[in-house]
Amino acid sequence: MKKIINKLESIIYTKLIKNGIYVEEDIFNYGFLVLTRYLIYISIMLPLLITFGLVKPVFVFCISYFILRNHVGGVHVANPLLCVLTTVSITILVPWIAANNIINSFRIICTMYTIIIFSIYIIKVADHPNKPLSSEEKNQHSKNAIVIILFEFLVFLFSYKNSSKLIFNEILFANLVCTLELYVFCITKAKTKIISHKSINK
Repeated sequence: MKKIINKLESIIYTKLIKNGIYVEEDIFNYGFLVLTRYLIYISIMLPLLITFGLVKPVFVFCISYFILRNHVGGVHVANPLLCVLTTVSITILVPWIAANNIINSFRIICTMYTIIIFSIYIIKVADHPNKPLSSEEKNQHSKNAIVIILFEFLVFLFSYKNSSKLIFNEILFANLVCTLELYVFCITKAKTKIISHKSINK
């Protein structure tokens, strides 16, 4: 599969150059990789969503998840196939769990939102190791994320009795997954530092 994708990538890039369309090879390779991942993701997702009747829950979850993840970052998987499979698992299993476990307790919901906001305020952002962010960028992204979550929470407060519990439950679970990724990122980063420190001491 990887060989086929690489061959197709090479053919398309060669044709672009022959037709006078000049793009830096590194940029093209990255863009092609992202496009390939999304196409594989969609081709796996659509049949599953239609089969299990999860179109609405997954749609709501994905919008909230990817908007927030765009600001707070998350765990990155180096292997492209594993990355796609992980994304598919998260964006199907979590919405399904959220749809079948509606949280009706107002206190629990408020507590969860408090934990999410506090976590983002403390941890800030899980930036990519190949593209580290400055302190100013981290602060700005974390502020944006907190504003988004506060807006969701205010909408929830004003429409608690009349709103669709499913929609708000999917949004809440999306926020929780993003928060969990922040903690996984912190643990992984701490482990890397410890291993690096031990190797230096040796």
